[in-house]
Amino acid sequence: MEQVFSRIYRAQLTLPKTSLRSLNSYIIEDGDGFAIVDTGFNLDQTYEELVSQLAEDGFRLEDITKIVVTHFHGDHIGLTQRLRRFCSQPPMLHEAEIALVKLAASGLEKRFGPIAEYMRLNGMPKELVEKVLRQHPAIRTRSIDPNPNPWTPLRDGDLIQIGGFEFRAVWTPGHSPGHVCLYEPRKRILIAGDHILPKITPNITRLAEDEDPLTKYLQSLKKVEALDVDLVLPAHRWIYRDHRERIRQLRQHHRRRLSEVIEILSRKKEATAFEIASEMTWDVDYPSWEAFPAFQKHFAHGEALAHLKPLEDRGLVRKKLRGDTVYYEMVNPVFPEDLEPLLKS
Repeated sequence: MEQVFSRIYRAQLTLPKTSLRSLNSYIIEDGDGFAIVDTGFNLDQTYEELVSQLAEDGFRLEDITKIVVTHFHGDHIGLTQRLRRFCSQPPMLHEAEIALVKLAASGLEKRFGPIAEYMRLNGMPKELVEKVLRQHPAIRTRSIDPNPNPWTPLRDGDLIQIGGFEFRAVWTPGHSPGHVCLYEPRKRILIAGDHILPKITPNITRLAEDEDPLTKYLQSLKKVEALDVDLVLPAHRWIYRDHRERIRQLRQHHRRRLSEVIEILSRKKEATAFEIASEMTWDVDYPSWEAFPAFQKHFAHGEALAHLKPLEDRGLVRKKLRGDTVYYEMVNPVFPEDLEPLLKS
């Protein structure tokens, strides 16, 4: 493992069949044992990688004192099922994510049925919806525990003592409803999960009509921007500094995304979210929209929906139902200054 700070190590766990390549799992010395933040996919390969990397620095699974999960995505929560038997304390997860765990554990249809219907309503072909669900990482890597054991609910501002560190849970919804970062104010360290990643932007996906994940994400950026941070420990890619510059870049990215949605709708009389997604610019290594893998199209579709919601709420675009499909259209011309209140919310 790589030591990234005094008593903090990074284990890099492979994420097969994803563009993310690997997860940064953070190992923090805690007395005679250690705490782990995020655990990787629930795969034998990942488990073996973790055990091997821990052994390099003299750690054993039997020494786990705490498990903290930043959010309920398969690459972060997956191995928690296996690791929790070594830990005397229930793993920690934000209460909004615990609700998702319980919903998923009650049956895949309850969790994914409404999502599938929403995707179809917003223009995704039925056969593609079915393919996306078959390929979902939570299903493919068995990340949903059918018999979930108790969790320790995290709330905004909760303190987590780990060795000589005192981390504060910072609720940062957007990428997921209950995403949390862990902030150590004395050491000025931020374990950022997927909230602010270097180079890549976290997927902001809308999965239900009443959700507004982009607005929440932008508000969460403002919240983290106010923190005094020297070192950012993200869940993917490299460790970095200057979180405020990265936040500026992320705002600029979403400004471009919003402008692109407006430009597409200005050219077309009306379009579904799926059609809008097909014309947006994506930084991926595929020659055309048709060549996108199913799950990549799902991410793009969800991003388009996320960027449409605040435009609709501000009266800049409107939706209409024709048959069993939702279409969007422009209401009035939109100028750059119309987007600034949203981006600085």
